[in-house]
Amino acid sequence: MVRFASWFQGIFLPRTEGTVRHLSMFLSALGKGRNIPQIAPKFLRQMVPVVNVPPKGVKTEMRVGYFSGCMTDFVLPELGKHIINFLTRNGVEVVVPREQGCCGAPVFLGAGDFETGRKMADANVKAFEGLDYVISDCVTCTSALKDYAKFLADTPERKKDYEKFAKKVKDISQFLVDVLKLPASVYKPSAAAKGKKVTWHDPCHLSR
Repeated sequence: MVRFASWFQGIFLPRTEGTVRHLSMFLSALGKGRNIPQIAPKFLRQMVPVVNVPPKGVKTEMRVGYFSGCMTDFVLPELGKHIINFLTRNGVEVVVPREQGCCGAPVFLGAGDFETGRKMADANVKAFEGLDYVISDCVTCTSALKDYAKFLADTPERKKDYEKFAKKVKDISQFLVDVLKLPASVYKPSAAAKGKKVTWHDPCHLSR
């Protein structure tokens, strides 16, 4: 369905002044003349293999699962590719399970459909079995994955599985700082980025 929409979005959702990344803004006067994010012509899970290994000569230090989330998978796949390439260059084997789905936040947190949310949670927990960590570049997804036990655990077994899963979940920033602990020299800007300024948004999901 999403792939089908990507083919026809140019007809119905042409680019104008910019992009509105939140539906509430899109529906308000603030979104006048703007449109929702464009769906990428090719999705992340179509662009990368399931298993992404470090290049020859680089020792594999750990295996992590990459929870791409709907935004990165369908709208910003190049971001996902950059993350995978960076991690593999630094000794991390990155697994991108095809069985992963939406984090479920819009379903169980937004719509209150806990039954469907449990099915989604069960599928995601199973998809990332046997990995050292589960990382995501979307803080909403990260928060939802960690909160499965809080909102969806209706049996002792589910509670145990969800809590075990949550301990492995890390936002990409947390993973880089707290787990990978690379030297500062690794983060030196490229020639193309040198001299440019970046604004860092400290997400509420992580800081509170």
